[in-house]
Parts: sequence; C-alpha cells; structure tokens
Amino acid sequence: SVDDATGAMVKAVERRAPNTLFVYLSDNGVMEGVHRLVNKNVPYRLAHEVPMYMRWDGVIEPGSVSERITATIDVTATIAEAAGVTWPMEGRSALSTPRTGVVLEAVRNGKRPAYCGWRSQNYLYVRYTAGAGRELYDYRVDPAELDNVAGKARYAGIEARLDRKTERNCQPFPPEFSWN
Repeated sequence: SVDDATGAMVKAVERRAPNTLFVYLSDNGVMEGVHRLVNKNVPYRLAHEVPMYMRWDGVIEPGSVSERITATIDVTATIAEAAGVTWPMEGRSALSTPRTGVVLEAVRNGKRPAYCGWRSQNYLYVRYTAGAGRELYDYRVDPAELDNVAGKARYAGIEARLDRKTERNCQPFPPEFSWN
C-alpha cells in the first residue's frame, strides 16, 4: 500500500511539476536488544542511522547510491538548494556539500548518562558526561560495535582527534552534560 500511495503521488506531481525533488526518510530506529538495549536515545549505529532516499529526475541518477553521511538538519538545506533558495542554516545540502561526520548528543536517559559524540564513516566516538566513560568503535574492523577500543594505545591518536572534534562541534552541549 505504501508503494501504491507513493506511486500515485509521484504520478500526480509529475504531471504538474516535472522538476520535483522527492525525499523519503523515516524516524530513527529503536534498539531491539542490540547492546542489550531497548530504546532509541543511544549513540549506536542502529539507533541513529536512517536511510534517506531521494529522487530528482534529470539530476539524481536513478539507482545511484551514496554512502554520504547526513544529518536530519541537512534535509532542509537539501530542499533549499534544490529550490534555489539561500539563507543561513546549520544543515548542509546532501546534493553538494559532503560531511566528514555528524555530532551525536543526548540528555540523560534512565541509567545512561548524557553524552556528546562524533560519527564519521569509519568511527563512532562517544564521550559521556563528567568522566562517566568513553566509547570508540572502528567500523572498518568492527561494524557491529562490539569492541570498545577507547583507551587502547593503538587508537590514542584517533581518540584524541575525535575528542577534539566532538568538543568543537557539540555546541551547545545537551542539558546535564559536562566536559569535566
């Protein structure tokens, strides 16, 4: 039924406006036992990675795939670029402005403390409030986020770089979060 409804919408719009950008995405996922969690306000890939589908005939190649990292705030910037509108905003267009990563942040959630983090194509780094711990996952060797390599000598340089990037980009930081 979703395919039928989408097809009818595309058909109706195509008759009136052949230059239409369609953007499809959903809410972020709920952890269903992964990492022994059943919620969604966590930094892990399955809780925040959401596929985004775009169709723009004549501009986006049909069937093309991009592994580009985007954030929800990028949807507005993408639509604005497609419409030829400019104004100051935090988002970046998924059509033209690549990201090297995105900030992840959350307030305290039950027993899980507030955190700030940085997600890139290759790493997930999370710093919990007031010394409550850190996590670092190397997606090149651990896509399932099973081996926290934070504090391991081999990753010291990467961890320090991601910590600086997190501190620079996680502004303002979430309530109940402290860098100390």
